[in-house]
Amino acid sequence: MRLIKYSVFTLLSVLVIASIFIVIFLYSGKLVSVFWLLTGILIAIVLFIRTIIQFFSGRNRLKTAFICVNVLLAVMLLLLISGMNFIIINEIGDYSAKEKFTLVTMRGGFNVKDVETLTNGYPVIEHGHIIFKYTPKAKDEVENIIASMDELHLLEQQIFGESLPKAEKLEVIVLPSIAEYRKLLTLAGPNEYGSYLNSKKTAVLYQERADGNGQEYFMKNVFSHEYGHYLFDLFAMERTLERQETPIWYQEGLSEYISSEITGYSRAAASPDAKLTLHDLSTTWQWNHTSPGIDPYALAAYAMEFIAATSESDQIFSAILTEQQAGGSFDTAFYKITGIAVEELLSYSEEIEKEIDDIWRRWYSEKEYGAAGQAYEKLIQQLPRHRMLLHQYALMLEEESRFDEAVEVRRKLVKVERKNPVNFISLSYLLTVIDSEEAVKQANTALQLAGRDELAFYTQWLDEVTAYDLLLRQGKLVEAYEVLANSEQLELYPTIIKNVKEKYTN
Repeated sequence: MRLIKYSVFTLLSVLVIASIFIVIFLYSGKLVSVFWLLTGILIAIVLFIRTIIQFFSGRNRLKTAFICVNVLLAVMLLLLISGMNFIIINEIGDYSAKEKFTLVTMRGGFNVKDVETLTNGYPVIEHGHIIFKYTPKAKDEVENIIASMDELHLLEQQIFGESLPKAEKLEVIVLPSIAEYRKLLTLAGPNEYGSYLNSKKTAVLYQERADGNGQEYFMKNVFSHEYGHYLFDLFAMERTLERQETPIWYQEGLSEYISSEITGYSRAAASPDAKLTLHDLSTTWQWNHTSPGIDPYALAAYAMEFIAATSESDQIFSAILTEQQAGGSFDTAFYKITGIAVEELLSYSEEIEKEIDDIWRRWYSEKEYGAAGQAYEKLIQQLPRHRMLLHQYALMLEEESRFDEAVEVRRKLVKVERKNPVNFISLSYLLTVIDSEEAVKQANTALQLAGRDELAFYTQWLDEVTAYDLLLRQGKLVEAYEVLANSEQLELYPTIIKNVKEKYTN
């Protein structure tokens, strides 16, 4: 009878202990989990020693044996549940209790059987280290992605300083819509367009954007972003860098930067949110629970563009990670490489924007070209690839008719923003004064980069500058000038028209 009594008690106590452990770890982050794990083990050791002493003292050995069993089972449960919690935090992120429960019960996980069901009959293309498994409707987009791989490989070398080893192939699953995507990943947020699962080396995305906006570059943009996570994962493995020790804003921001460099589409915020610091976006939980109206991707993309502006090379991104791996924290490494504290980056960039606006007013409103030029050059030494800074400096040089210098600044800007057609057409405008043949080439490049809605605008300028170049070759200088003088696009550039007139009609 006592045996049955103790057995029932043991079973009930194990269930109660398991329930307590589950609740504790569902609501615990990484540090709190470590505290409870160590506390639990310490208590278990003390209890185990006491029961062993009681057992050998000969007092109620059956009861003591069951207590020992209880303690051992409790320790096993503690290790199992805390281990699962650590895996979730390290592999996926510091999720809420509800999200952890969904993952553990496999309702939010990535189930191989679900993948096989959803992708049954899908075409498969293997390209180098990537296996594409895609809905037949996405054939053109997949081919477009494959065509961009050389460009991605070059960017990989520019950022990481090497072609990263790719021992494991990347599987890319392309589903037709967000409905199928959420069948596979039920924890997907409302604005989630794709996922990269580092433990499986798998990227999942879907073809049709729900709102239809930007559909022409949508899939390529999402793939480039997820491929950025894959590259970060490879770099972390190669350098034995603990992925979770790098803030989420930096990981997501790096993927956004890679995506914008490939597609030309940037989600970067126009200006930072003064209420936030990047420390507020360090963990997955913080990232997923930002206040309404705040787009964490936009802030991360903004931060990465500013970091890029501080250096002549994209390798600054991997330099920060390398310094972190060498033994310091991410914040220490970031400050050592950039000279800026992480928590001050957004406020510092805001100060820089105000300084740039002040320099603009100096020459545009007050005509203080000399002082403004010196201020621009000093700031460019600190921020050699700052896009707005270079753009404004080029405009001032153009206003002063310093066209050779303005062209050089524009050439630098098209290297910084290689996918922005505005930069190329602005360079083409300037080159009409210096080299009409190259002006046509730059106009061609601008047209190739233009979106569907912009084709008429860029085609019009290409026709005009081509006619201008042809007339110059034929020696019809006045007629060539008249082409530009009648151009609607050059109405905002009177200095260019004035210099062309002086050059070809006097």
